[in-house]
Amino acid sequence: MKLLVRFVGWILSAAAGAISLISLWFGAMTMLWMGIVPLFEFALGFWFIPIFVHELGHALAARSVGWRIWMFHVTPLKLRLQPLRLTFGASGEPGILGLVVATPSDIKFDTRLHSSIFTICGPIASWVLAAIGLAQLAPSS
Repeated sequence: MKLLVRFVGWILSAAAGAISLISLWFGAMTMLWMGIVPLFEFALGFWFIPIFVHELGHALAARSVGWRIWMFHVTPLKLRLQPLRLTFGASGEPGILGLVVATPSDIKFDTRLHSSIFTICGPIASWVLAAIGLAQLAPSS
């Protein structure tokens, strides 16, 4: 069951990521071609914000089920909460752009339901961002 939940979470995450990237890509490319948005803002909207929102979904879910968050990482920012330290730079692991390290603060919070909530809320946040991005592309009437 746990493997099924993780697989469904991975599929939802991949689909939401693809939809959000496609919507952000077309919107940002249009603005780049029109000269409205500089390249830095394009990179911020196309890369940093979707990953930040996805990881924030995991972090908020962890807090809502009573888990302790040890690290919140979205390249190039890494926030370690024990001890409190903010660092800038790459993660050191190639391919890792975002990461939330959280553990149950008590044995009563270490359940499959809490683990599933933590796992699925990142993709849900990505889906919400994708919906917002697609709504911005829709023609207004």
